[in-house]
Amino acid sequence: MAAEAASSAAASVRGIFNVAADASKLTAMKARDLPAAKAAIARKAIELGLVPETDSQLQQIRQIESEIANLQQPTPIPDGESVGQKTSRLAKEAKKKVQVETTRQRLGKSHAALGGSLYGSMANNPPPGLESEIQKASAISEEISALENSIDSKPGDKKKAILAAAAIGLLLLIGGGMYFFGGGDDSDMSFASSATPAAQPNTATPETSGGGDFEQREAARIAEERRRMEEQKRLAAEREEKRREEEQIALAKMEQERKEREARKRAAEEKDRREAAAKAEAERQRILARQKTIEDAMKRPDDWLLVRRPSPDSKVLGRNVEVVDAKTFESLGSVNYFGESVSPVIGSAALSSPGTRSFERFGVLERPGSIWNPVVSDAFPTHKAEREIIYSEDRVRCLKIEDGDLVRGVLNWKQGAENFEGKITNIGLVDKFKLLRWRGNTLTMQNPSNPTNPIVEINLISGDFSERPPGPFEELSGAIHLTDGLRLQATGDRLRFVNLASLEVRDLPNKKYLPHPGVPGKKDATSIPLIGAPRLVDGDSWRRAIGNDVKMVGEDVCVATTGDRKLLAIHIPTMRTKSIDLGFGDQIPVRGRRSGRVRILDVAGKKVICQLLSDDAANASEELYTYKLVDLGTGTTTPLPPTCFQATWIDDNHFVYLVEEGGVGDIGVWLHSVDTASDQRLSARPEFGSFVLSSDNQTMLADLGSWQRVDLSSGEVRTVDALAEATRVVRFATPIDLDLYADIQSAWGSWNAPEYFAIEQSSIPGFDGKEFELANLINSYDGTVREAMKQIVATQSRVDRCLDMVAYLKLIAPVVTQMAAEGNDVDSITNGGRYEFPVSDELDSCIDEDHLRILIYDRCYEYATRHAFANPQQLSDVEKEKISRNCLKTVEKCMRDRGIKSVLVKGLILHNTKSLTVFGSKVLQIYSQISR
Repeated sequence: MAAEAASSAAASVRGIFNVAADASKLTAMKARDLPAAKAAIARKAIELGLVPETDSQLQQIRQIESEIANLQQPTPIPDGESVGQKTSRLAKEAKKKVQVETTRQRLGKSHAALGGSLYGSMANNPPPGLESEIQKASAISEEISALENSIDSKPGDKKKAILAAAAIGLLLLIGGGMYFFGGGDDSDMSFASSATPAAQPNTATPETSGGGDFEQREAARIAEERRRMEEQKRLAAEREEKRREEEQIALAKMEQERKEREARKRAAEEKDRREAAAKAEAERQRILARQKTIEDAMKRPDDWLLVRRPSPDSKVLGRNVEVVDAKTFESLGSVNYFGESVSPVIGSAALSSPGTRSFERFGVLERPGSIWNPVVSDAFPTHKAEREIIYSEDRVRCLKIEDGDLVRGVLNWKQGAENFEGKITNIGLVDKFKLLRWRGNTLTMQNPSNPTNPIVEINLISGDFSERPPGPFEELSGAIHLTDGLRLQATGDRLRFVNLASLEVRDLPNKKYLPHPGVPGKKDATSIPLIGAPRLVDGDSWRRAIGNDVKMVGEDVCVATTGDRKLLAIHIPTMRTKSIDLGFGDQIPVRGRRSGRVRILDVAGKKVICQLLSDDAANASEELYTYKLVDLGTGTTTPLPPTCFQATWIDDNHFVYLVEEGGVGDIGVWLHSVDTASDQRLSARPEFGSFVLSSDNQTMLADLGSWQRVDLSSGEVRTVDALAEATRVVRFATPIDLDLYADIQSAWGSWNAPEYFAIEQSSIPGFDGKEFELANLINSYDGTVREAMKQIVATQSRVDRCLDMVAYLKLIAPVVTQMAAEGNDVDSITNGGRYEFPVSDELDSCIDEDHLRILIYDRCYEYATRHAFANPQQLSDVEKEKISRNCLKTVEKCMRDRGIKSVLVKGLILHNTKSLTVFGSKVLQIYSQISR
């Protein structure tokens, strides 16, 4: 029985211990394992980006991580740190380590909290990447549930285990209290019952055992204690002294090491500085030598080429470009090159790319483009047009509009910037004006708010300005741009050349004189313009001609096709003209027919390539073209083959063309020689490349799949091995004269207008000056009178060939002036032609009688051919002759009878509804009477 009782008691104890062990494991899993698993879920989810940054728990985690990062920043150790400073620093670092550990615990709890939220929503359907973490947390949760169920299934053992744990805790608490109150130390911790001292054999007190011995012993003890304390002080002092000595030795050693480090550092820096200076000087000398070489080479730019080769790095602009000798193809060296058209800058190693031009009504501003050092510059200064900055054509000066005034400056190409000084005007309205032109030191602008004197001319040196009415230069319309400083206007009766820099004008007659049946016996009764879009005579009816081409040959010669299918060459300095017969005949083209039109295709040197749409072309599908090469020097023409159309002219005697269709022997690139009328095939590949004429004018470089050197006289082709890898070959453009080092004062010094004309207007035959006389007459009046005069001239344009406009304005001027003085505005003066009625009987004095005769004749002939017959083209010569006689009789009767003539003149000129029909009806009435 005793054995069974012992066995039962042992089993009960084991059950209690098992429950206690399970409870301990359960507590550990809940407090440690499960939070760790949930924290792992949170960290993995954050890594995979499954938690949005806006999540409040994630933001809390980010904040804690930031705090840890700040706490882990190392504390800098100052030079010459003292012992006290070191002790303070180490204390702070120890404190920071405690703070880091505390903050890490907060971070773990935040991760566990976030992981718990994610685990609850993802346990059944874990996302990719989180399977293992969620599976581990699930396993821990399941084990926790199993332990809880196991403990709950043994309530008796659970209760006993709790009581046992409480009893053990109580005993520990009592034992600790007894230890505290019983005066125990660290080496003897026992229960209170064992702390009672054992009985001592001598229990006598000092009073009963004798006081003398006690005093002696006490004095000895005190002396021994004093000796021991003094010995401790001495040893402490020795230790402190030794520590100080060691500290001084360490500090001295540290100071020596610091000095040695600084010395080594200074020596290394000095060595690097010397090496850098030597390297910089070597590079400077190299650059100077390269720039001197390029500068010397650019004194003869025709002897050199720019060659681009494939770049190993396609992202790097301007690499693998070399200056190459045009004869030997030896490389001068690589340069940084950014454009296809490059001009050397005279007196410098710099290169320039041209800018774009902006045409402003009657002026042109050339953008300065780009200038750069080809040796050292990867980037280069570029001046781009801005609304507030105006650039001059000389690439040196510029103006800035600031607060309504002009500020003068220069372009600093070395720095790639504009340098400005103080403002030069005090107008305050310049930003409201429109730029017309900049010539020399005068800027011309238009003030739209001043209708009377809209033209503002500003002296860019003094800042003075003047206002005036618009003159012929501002009112010039339809001008043709010949050069940067030269314009051509082709009016109905004159060719006007204008020098924009000096405002000089030279006029040539723009007329081809013709007889007219309305003025018998006069060979120059009427005229047609040679250049422009004139009205031409075809038979006896008026037609509109086709426009003309105008081009420059060099800087001094202007060429244009004329209405009679000739080429007109004008030498601008002397205004001498040469009319060259192209051999196309002189038939005048008419409306409705494209045939007969002459075009200028191209200019090659001093020769001009012309094209004619032949008269034999019956319709558009059968258009036949004829081509001629015109030598301006000799006036001779040479027929050209159709292959010259869309060809590339190498010089004035050779062009290259492409044949893409035909037989095996036809397809390829061909060279045509004009003087020998021969063709030489250069390549069988139907691909058109680049062609560069050599400086000797005897050979050219041709891109025919590979670069070849072609002899223009023989057509011999040789491969240039030195250019095997070249992708682009160009010649340098014309050098430009640009002072890179001009300051503001020198840049704005004296300026001379370029000269175009070497002859005075009075020396040019055939010029009557009436157009200038008309403009000067209008501008001699002010305000309302002038505006009314301008409107009257515009309304009378329909009869301007019959009307002497100067005489007409002088006749009506007193009437218009009186009406303006009475307070009438422009519309009241010009409405209905009231200004003409007081002088209507004197209008005959303003009429050109020859043009009046022509007008009467043409009105009758047009009426007869259009209304008397169904098809005017079917009129026989006899019928035409009869109509012409009757028209001439009508003219003679109208001109002899002063009464009829006066009626016709008034009907032609007066501006009222009745008068508008008087002229036509009266002329046709007389014609009808004569015809019957």
